[in-house]
Amino acid sequence: MVLELKRSGKVRPGMVTPGFSLPDATGQVWTLEKLFAAAHQPLLLLFTDHACGACDALLPQVARWQQAHAERLTIAIVNGGPSADSVALSREHGLRNLLVDEDRMLLTTYGLTATPSAMLIDTNRILAAAPAAGAAEIADLVTRALQPRGRSTIARRALLFASATMVFTVISTRAMARGVTGANWRPKQVKFAGGWLCKQRYALCTKAACKPSPSDPNVLICRCVVEYGYSYGYKSCAERARVGKRLVSTFSTQNTNHHTRTMTCTPRAQWANCLDVDCEIDPYNPTHAMCRCKSVESGDFFTFGGNCDTSTCTSVIWSAATPPGVPFQAAMESIGLSVTLPKACPTGTDDDDLPPSGLEFQ
Repeated sequence: MVLELKRSGKVRPGMVTPGFSLPDATGQVWTLEKLFAAAHQPLLLLFTDHACGACDALLPQVARWQQAHAERLTIAIVNGGPSADSVALSREHGLRNLLVDEDRMLLTTYGLTATPSAMLIDTNRILAAAPAAGAAEIADLVTRALQPRGRSTIARRALLFASATMVFTVISTRAMARGVTGANWRPKQVKFAGGWLCKQRYALCTKAACKPSPSDPNVLICRCVVEYGYSYGYKSCAERARVGKRLVSTFSTQNTNHHTRTMTCTPRAQWANCLDVDCEIDPYNPTHAMCRCKSVESGDFFTFGGNCDTSTCTSVIWSAATPPGVPFQAAMESIGLSVTLPKACPTGTDDDDLPPSGLEFQ
């Protein structure tokens, strides 16, 4: 089972779902087996993230689903990010079964690349359908789970095959974070293409809007998010390590989801280069940091901000980069992790679903 996951990078319909061990918002530890033991019925695992706006919009509906369908479907939320954020979400929306995955390792283990996403698992731990991405697909998956019907042919065949040839494998996300239990091939740091891929806390500015510094015309102040996980930069991991309230801004796709698009700006305009700059964690909101980015005004640039409204290329100072960007995708693939880069903003051509030529990250 572990070998199959390593080859494919994701779980697929008909496969036995690997187990996990995660705390909930109160600190109680839950496993896949424990969720099924609490109620012997199908399980919907919903993956969210504290920095995901689409997730925030979906959670009130999730709370209603949990209340309305509690006798027919168990819905557990796996929230990525700091434990304090999960506690706040649980209280705000009245959510049940909200599990905390601070390092987002379970999302990676299952081969999911965006939030919100969901997986439907039947009572025999078989993945009953392809993972759903986005609110509409997740709602369809809930509807499917509530429809009375027998198990599908693919699930029956998969269960027979699993019973004959496989042993249930429990993958502890905590153990993976420590570099054991099948994950010791993913190091904390890798030197790649002249830079470093590091797994640590960092500031991420890919969607940040910035303002000129009142004291230095060459500096732009950008409000960025604080993340934990793999990111790429040209300073060493030791140089980027958090010290007190200070940390460094680097690049990843961690703060993206299926709604995120890459907007290319062609007019000559001011933008912020936040790669490898120093940042200070907001003492009033530790999920954000203020970064002192470099002011740039040259050539085309791209950003994950702007929501494809190119008029903001000149009305907003975005944290951005010039093509081809940094080799984050290739660096992640070098340690066996796949990354899905945001698609380009639509242009009205048949090539809208293709990544922009300048975003190869290779």
